[in-house]
Amino acid sequence: MAAPYSSILLIIVLLSVVVPSTLAARSAAGGDSTHLQNACSKTEFPGLCVDALSPIPESRAASPRRLAELAFGYLTARGPALQAEARRVTAATKDASMLRCLREFDENIDRYVVVFGGLSPEKRDADFAEAERRLMGVLDYPSNSGIGCSEDQMRMPVPVGIKNYEAMLQVTLDLMMKAVHASKKNEGKPARLLSSSAVCHVTRNENV
Repeated sequence: MAAPYSSILLIIVLLSVVVPSTLAARSAAGGDSTHLQNACSKTEFPGLCVDALSPIPESRAASPRRLAELAFGYLTARGPALQAEARRVTAATKDASMLRCLREFDENIDRYVVVFGGLSPEKRDADFAEAERRLMGVLDYPSNSGIGCSEDQMRMPVPVGIKNYEAMLQVTLDLMMKAVHASKKNEGKPARLLSSSAVCHVTRNENV
C-alpha cells in the first residue's frame, strides 16, 4: 500500500505546482482579454478594433495612451501592405469596370500611406498630437472608395481590406480621444472634444 500512497502524494504535489503555474502563464500570455474588449467597446467599430489589436500581446493590458499608439502603429504597418496588394491586383485586372472600382481604392490608400507615413506618436506628445490632427483631417472628408463599384466588386479582397482600413482610422481616432480624455482627467483638466466623421461600411457601435 505504501507505493500507491506515495504515487498519489507525488501527483498531488505536482498538481499543486503545475496548475497555478499554468494559470499564471496563461494570464501573463493572454493578459485579460476583457481589458481590450472594454477599450474597443468605446470605439465606433469594436469588432474591428479587437480583431486588429488582439494579435499584439501588449494591447491586452495597455494604457489608453499606449493602446492608441498601437492602433496608429497598425495603420502605418498595414497601409503599405494594402497599397502593394492594391497595385498588384489593379495591374493584373483587365475588366474596365473593375479597374474603375479599384482605382478609387488605389487613390485613397496611396493618400493614407503618404499622410501617416513617418509618424511615430509614441515618441513625443507633439507627435501624438500631430497624428491625431492628421487623422481628424482625413476623416473630415468622407471616403469615395467604392462609389463606382458594384456590390459584387465591393466583396473582393482589396475593397474589403481598404474599407476595413478606413474604419480603423476612426477606431484609432476614438482611442486617441480616449487617451487625451484620460490624460486630462488625471491632470484635473477638462478633456478636449474632437469632431470626427465615420467613413466605412462595417458594423458600427451604436452605443458610442
